[in-house]
Amino acid sequence: MIIGAGPYGFTAATFLQAAGLEVSIHGVPMENWKEKMPHGMILRSSVISSSIASPGDALSIEQYERQSGHPVDKQPTIGQFIDYANWYLKKGVPQIQQTKARKLEREGDGFLATFEDGNTERADAVVLATGISPYPYVPEEFVPIAGKQCTHVSEHKSFAPFQGKSVAVVGKGQSALESAALLRESGAQVEILTRGPRLNFIEHRQVRSLWDHLKQTPPVHNFLYPPTDLAGPPSNWAIADPVLYRELNPVEREDLFELVGPIGSTNLEKRLAGVPVTTRVRVLAATLEGDRVCLALSDGTQRSVDHVLLGTGYHPDINGGALLSPELKREIVQENGYPVLSLGYESVSVKRLYVVGALACWSQGPINRFVCGTYPMGQYLTEAVTGSKIGYLERSSSWRVTGRRWLYRVYRTSRALGLF
Repeated sequence: MIIGAGPYGFTAATFLQAAGLEVSIHGVPMENWKEKMPHGMILRSSVISSSIASPGDALSIEQYERQSGHPVDKQPTIGQFIDYANWYLKKGVPQIQQTKARKLEREGDGFLATFEDGNTERADAVVLATGISPYPYVPEEFVPIAGKQCTHVSEHKSFAPFQGKSVAVVGKGQSALESAALLRESGAQVEILTRGPRLNFIEHRQVRSLWDHLKQTPPVHNFLYPPTDLAGPPSNWAIADPVLYRELNPVEREDLFELVGPIGSTNLEKRLAGVPVTTRVRVLAATLEGDRVCLALSDGTQRSVDHVLLGTGYHPDINGGALLSPELKREIVQENGYPVLSLGYESVSVKRLYVVGALACWSQGPINRFVCGTYPMGQYLTEAVTGSKIGYLERSSSWRVTGRRWLYRVYRTSRALGLF
């Protein structure tokens, strides 16, 4: 049984079905994408890394464009991605049950799920694919005013109601910067507040030298850059491959998380030109004064605005929400709210409970925050559940994966010896 009907749930369903398992998948398809992401949003990931994994890549965006006749931009819009996901659903997961799970508990050697319509279902194994949206992070200084005049970016499908209003956007990641751009384009007066020294944007790969030209040739490029398209070599190898990620020490792991964010997509830099940005500040206190929000900043200044928008990200926590029974939560070995998982995404303490997506980040790496994380997940999950090997870590032959692992290990050893 798969609980969750987003990209990770879809991938788990297509891979496990292809391996011959009887699979049920429950959830409202793409609900978080449709209800908690604003209209007009442009994805941070390029079209190259926005495909949802499937056996043999039969349901890639490239196949969608070819079969549907609908082209997708190099930076897909939220509407284009949802249309593609609906096509993937129709082709690969036609038997989805649009019921949301209310409770999951142990029953003997298996699991029992209770759904919102009152029905129950027993399963020998469960894949949790609940996504990141259930875990919006609201810093403690904003908790007293959270509500009408202080909201998280996940609460808005449209920013049209903010026309003519002043809005302070807190954060510097993709969701914060995308929301700031959409607010400005909706006629709001926007200021970005961030603790960081500057805003960061994904850089285009520019051809400057003979080596840069060589990197553009397909054989070399396909070796250096996996289709997950996060960061550059050699770190992208460890981000794309959970086997390598799991070999790293805590400091090296943290460095990989820093590489993938918080950062904005390339198109946002131009869209945010002229928007005031205050860096190296944090909000010390947030209070309501009539119909205004007053912010006291760490640099000694204040802001008075109509609204505060929190682009402060998400803090996944397996203990959050009411889905898992208290007994099941206590059984799960965890680290900072993340379940500790095997390479096959199985809980090390609750057998046949598999956790994919954002909740897998501590064990499997930051790639699990992104759609491209469905690629390694599909392979390793299927092998763990069934023993079958369906597909490879990436959309090309396995020798590239082996070569990357060897080179990255050489790179790490060289750094440890002070050669880099």
